[in-house]
Amino acid sequence: MICNLVSIVIPTFKRLKKLHQAIESVLNQTHSSIEILVINDDDSDDNHVLNVIDSFKDSRIKYFKNSRKKGANGARNTGILNANGEYIAFLDDDDEWLINKLEGQLKCLKTKKDTYGGVYSGYLIEKNKKWEEYIGNVEGRIINEVILDEVKVCTGSNLLIKTETIKKVGLWDEDLLRQQDLEFLIRFLNDYELAFDKNTVVKIYGHNTPNPKKAFKEREKYILKISNFLKMLPENKMNQFYSDHYRRQAIYLLKMNETRIALKYWKKAIKINLISSRKDIKILFFYFKNIYKPINNKKLL
Repeated sequence: MICNLVSIVIPTFKRLKKLHQAIESVLNQTHSSIEILVINDDDSDDNHVLNVIDSFKDSRIKYFKNSRKKGANGARNTGILNANGEYIAFLDDDDEWLINKLEGQLKCLKTKKDTYGGVYSGYLIEKNKKWEEYIGNVEGRIINEVILDEVKVCTGSNLLIKTETIKKVGLWDEDLLRQQDLEFLIRFLNDYELAFDKNTVVKIYGHNTPNPKKAFKEREKYILKISNFLKMLPENKMNQFYSDHYRRQAIYLLKMNETRIALKYWKKAIKINLISSRKDIKILFFYFKNIYKPINNKKLL
């Protein structure tokens, strides 16, 4: 392990132009003691990714095929297991860093006690062709805040962690397709504190709306993965979590036209917490949309 070297893990799959942009944003960092591990998750394409890497003519960029389970987590774990740095950072191939990302996070982390195993920063996310800024502004053992989604900490691309923490925390869960960053961070916060660097350092580009069936299934899987941590929450906080969870799932079910099951989830949520105005409005919107649709279809017949 090389002192002050940062290993940047970039999983990639069929995003050549965006990959070029991501790599370029790392090479532009004010902290230059880096290695970039590009992990290709596409079994059918080596040459195009290698062409992107070769275009930079920089020996700090290294190429690997994902040697583990297909998907971003298997690719991230391939990178971790081949990293030589004292620190590891992750960058999705469709995101980019601002030039001060690594320098600011390293300075911040080095001012903290040994109980701090990593650092996160603010980020910009693209929504409807506009940029919104998310700043967590809290630090320490903030596991409850992360579980309850009370602080916007984790995108994966805005984390920097000490490599040694992986031995205790473990690798990314390769069984999860969604919420994998939250699951990893919850395990991390069970053992370490997380520092906050006040700089906004990452641009997260817009993502496609998730398939509701897939999102519902993955959310249930995620709940099982973190069930032991949920039991550690105070009762009022656990109720808050499940009230939100049941409402989220009701919305996904309504999007799948599973109205009867969605109402059962909503009743569970209401039993815990009578009102959650924003999500309840969404539920009512999709509920009446589902009811109106068959009526409208009959009129057309």
